[in-house]
Amino acid sequence: MNKKGQTEIIGLVVIVILFVIIGSFFLVFSSKNKNTETKDVIKTSKFMPAFLEYTPCLDSNVKMEEIIRDCNNDEIAPCQNLNCRDFIRKTLEPSLNEFFGKEYRFSITKTGKGFIEIGNCTGNNMISENYQAGGFGENRFEITLAICKN
Repeated sequence: MNKKGQTEIIGLVVIVILFVIIGSFFLVFSSKNKNTETKDVIKTSKFMPAFLEYTPCLDSNVKMEEIIRDCNNDEIAPCQNLNCRDFIRKTLEPSLNEFFGKEYRFSITKTGKGFIEIGNCTGNNMISENYQAGGFGENRFEITLAICKN
């Protein structure tokens, strides 16, 4: 009788150990996905303020926020001889590609209308960040940055 009880206890201990091992694997792998998502949220929230403070013109201290705010459809940008929309796109696109890869959607909306759209989102899960800048009234603009996950 004694041996049968010991055998049952050993079997129970083995089952508990298996559950602990399986549970720890589950926790490790599920926390990695959340950690990556948290990093993406931090990257999107930090990118836009940094981008708006960026000064692309070597000969002046004009910031991207001022360029976007003051830009109307076909005006020339303060540096380089480009249309201001093309200048913003040319300045922004390499940074977005390097920082977020190819799965993102970046848009600037001024006075409720689409102003600039860059990127292509095809994934399902998105991390999205909205940022409003440019003061009040007609110069105000909204930036939306979405990171797509396949």
